Amino acid sequence: MFETAHTIRFRHPLPRNVSPASAIATLHHHQNLIQSQALTTTMTNLGPSPELVYDEDPYFSAPSTAPYASVIETWEIKEVVTIIPGIGDWGKRTLLLEVVFQDLAESVRSRATAPGGVTVWAEYRVEKRGSGGAEAAQGEIEAWDIAEEVKVECGALVMPFVKRQMEGAHKDMCRKLCDMAEKGKGKGEQQDSPNEEPRELVHRDSGAEKIRYG
Repeated sequence: MFETAHTIRFRHPLPRNVSPASAIATLHHHQNLIQSQALTTTMTNLGPSPELVYDEDPYFSAPSTAPYASVIETWEIKEVVTIIPGIGDWGKRTLLLEVVFQDLAESVRSRATAPGGVTVWAEYRVEKRGSGGAEAAQGEIEAWDIAEEVKVECGALVMPFVKRQMEGAHKDMCRKLCDMAEKGKGKGEQQDSPNEEPRELVHRDSGAEKIRYG
């Protein structure tokens, strides 16, 4: 099958009371990234993956060669996608994905592998306003954004469907991540908001943690 690619970009301004360091900590707490994705229903942390061969995918860097690159962390994620709109649950399908994350100094990179030969690479960055094509307002000082760049590769026949699902799932992620950063939901500073829906711990086994939302 002929392969094709599609790239999308989103960004959202950080609240002025959120420092870049707090926003980066929010990105480095991978559960935030997964939870902010609209299609996710269940996620399992499979822990570090030292066996990953970094040179099999140049998108990632070996920690020995990049001082700010972390060890790869792997998650197993379930998503519910709508195949046929308008018929409720009959038109939905549950997909099982493997997602890997790597923290960098000012960003986090991920790769999701889905059924049907679909691969999605994404990078979430904290950027000063005016970089990445966004213009700062005149006189604005130290304004920052969370920016996202997502690339998907899959067969040409399924690309229209995959593109629609991906754009729907990712279009609001930067805003949600900015909200999480404002609530202090960073790595090492995770807090529960009293207005948030509770999360149910479903299973814990050999360090793997599975959480279901809803």
